[in-house]
Amino acid sequence: MNIEENVKKVVEEHKSKLDQNPEFNKAKNFYDEMNRLGLIKKQEYDIAPVDTIGRKYYYETINVRK
Repeated sequence: MNIEENVKKVVEEHKSKLDQNPEFNKAKNFYDEMNRLGLIKKQEYDIAPVDTIGRKYYYETINVRK
């Protein structure tokens, strides 16, 4: 389970308490407004994950030697 799923789960479990919290409502309204304006987007990475960088370099060096 990733962080986003954990947060959604906790929010759903404590929704009645959170609805009464003005700070949570302020943050939720801010998030909803930013989402409505199209300013929120999923983070995308253009580099390979850490565990594959070494593997890619390793295989490239082997292929160069052949």
